[in-house]
Amino acid sequence: NALLGGDGREREVLAAEVARRGLKNVGFADLLPREQFNEGLALGDIHLLRWLGYATCGALDLDSQRLKGAFTMDEVRALRGAWEELTRIRIDLHLQAGRPQDVLTHDEQLRIARSRGYQEDHPEGPAEHFMQDLFRETTAVATIARRFSARHRPRRLTKQIKDFVVAHRAD
Repeated sequence: NALLGGDGREREVLAAEVARRGLKNVGFADLLPREQFNEGLALGDIHLLRWLGYATCGALDLDSQRLKGAFTMDEVRALRGAWEELTRIRIDLHLQAGRPQDVLTHDEQLRIARSRGYQEDHPEGPAEHFMQDLFRETTAVATIARRFSARHRPRRLTKQIKDFVVAHRAD
């Protein structure tokens, strides 16, 4: 699914980000934020997108926002899937700690990866494989946020006039 970044370019994206940051010998897990899971890994972005969708079209849920043009069907599916996956991970972190816990440490990555059946024999190991999947989910949310912003950015008056004139030309 190209929307989720599963287009075979994951290593290319990783290499570009590693080069941009001037890092050596790192994987996807090293590039993702370790801060608060809720804010650092797309849950906050999904929440914000829902509120912005509400502000732009007056509908609270993603499906109604899609019907009013705020999102495409693929975007709604990706947002819903990311929200469900990220929420499951967050709840898992809370239950494991026995209290609110939003930090996805390497030990937690490994524990969650193993509990989800990620294989130890994967070339980069189960935690790295899990984080690659998580990276695709969070990248999809960021891409959708950029698209949403571009679609809903106010146009300049000159652009509006040009679009009006071009649309109403007689052939």
